[in-house]
Amino acid sequence: PLLVLCFLISVLVVVDASRSSFSSSASASTDVVTSLPGFTGPLPTRMWSGLVESLPGMHSHYILAECTAPPCATIAWFQGGPGASSMYGMFVEFGPLVFKGSDVKLNVNPYSWTHLANTLVIDSPPPVGFSYCDPAGPSGNGTSCGPWDDASTASVNDAALRAWAKRHPQHAANGLIIAGESYAGVYVPTLVKRLVENVHDPPPFKVLGAAVGDPCAPPAVCGVGNAPLFHVLFAHGHGQMSYKNFEAIMNACGGLSGLARLDAPSRFDGCGDALKRADVDAGKVYPYAEYDDCNHAGDPFRRRRSLLSEASEPRQWFLRRPSIVPLEEQPPPPPPFHAYPGGVASGGAPCGSLRALGAWLAEAETKTALNVPATSNFFECDNGGGFNYTLSEKNVLAIWSDLVQRMPVLVYNGDTDPGLNFYVTQNWTSKGIAGIVEREAWRPWTVDGNHRLGGFVTRYASEGAGRFDFATIHGSGHMVPAFKPVQALALFEQWMSNAFKRYAP
Repeated sequence: PLLVLCFLISVLVVVDASRSSFSSSASASTDVVTSLPGFTGPLPTRMWSGLVESLPGMHSHYILAECTAPPCATIAWFQGGPGASSMYGMFVEFGPLVFKGSDVKLNVNPYSWTHLANTLVIDSPPPVGFSYCDPAGPSGNGTSCGPWDDASTASVNDAALRAWAKRHPQHAANGLIIAGESYAGVYVPTLVKRLVENVHDPPPFKVLGAAVGDPCAPPAVCGVGNAPLFHVLFAHGHGQMSYKNFEAIMNACGGLSGLARLDAPSRFDGCGDALKRADVDAGKVYPYAEYDDCNHAGDPFRRRRSLLSEASEPRQWFLRRPSIVPLEEQPPPPPPFHAYPGGVASGGAPCGSLRALGAWLAEAETKTALNVPATSNFFECDNGGGFNYTLSEKNVLAIWSDLVQRMPVLVYNGDTDPGLNFYVTQNWTSKGIAGIVEREAWRPWTVDGNHRLGGFVTRYASEGAGRFDFATIHGSGHMVPAFKPVQALALFEQWMSNAFKRYAP
């Protein structure tokens, strides 16, 4: 059965209704963040947090961290899910202050994206995160905002960005890059399409580009089953499948062309049995990071999963990032608390950051610091569960085919993400986007222009004014900025400057 991880954090205290900072009509001055629990000293950059009225009766929560050398463009980030909170992006992945393990303590992030741009995160659609709807108000549950689909989510995201730009015109003036990861592979193109095609009511900012990491891309991936080919290649290429099993699958399933068929397990005699045998022998993996070494015993939010059998199911686990759950609602892990001795997530990220973030968001002091009502429920439910969400966009490849003619587009993928793996993304980016021509074949890109490998990049020219790049991040799992912060910062810097550094022989 589909495991859906949802939660609702509810802390009820008395609210001072006179505080204008809780109103969607507040000004930027009332949204200023002066300090944050878990961090001592002045903030590393100016920050704002508050609620804007997106659609009538809907209030979207945002956090903005200003770049270190303004003026700058703004990266507007949407986490995905559907239903995942962008607080993970701000406080675990790329913000100026991040959690680095299970201690509820914020640390200065030397690889913050604020070195490149203003960083804006929005929790969407309401009631995700601290966003909410009337009449239920801040304490409403996951269904308090009614049903959602991809089109209505694009609509509320459009409205939220416009409301934010009205409150922060000096930051919006330098343009926005719309970005996100995972199911934001649907959020981002549908939102950008809506923004750029609205000629009768253009947004009060310029859309400078779009970027998505480890993305869903219907119909190629997410929402439908997948042929076994790319999952077999990933398992064999990452040392999880013996050559004996790989050879047996090739022989039984019609080779590479046979494995590329959705019906391969039933079409070829013995193919299903060969896949099942290799699946059992492969064991289990953490679906967001092949080489993850965190202690997951007793923790259903990061349990390991079968690589091949579950990978072929519709709406499978590759959509799912572990939810942000408050410490008191989590099953107690066995000692040591956050990791095996020396254990780290793929790419060296410390274990336990999700636990720390969940505990921090449940604190009354955090809500005060972020200028949200003390009665707020923090709601998050990845993969669309817990609130009424329909995956309605059937073809984002057609949208990308249009957008690459208008603006720079970046699609990137961690190459140790088992669930939404880079073979899948490489396939649809090279074959599914119309109107582009390869101008630089697959080659290494580096962090330093020397020998520090960042990953690999394939570059495309478009027939219009845009361009398209597909890049991998070597050694990274699904949430690239969390697993490989150095490489993620370098990737965005090089993409924004249109110059990927080469490997020095």
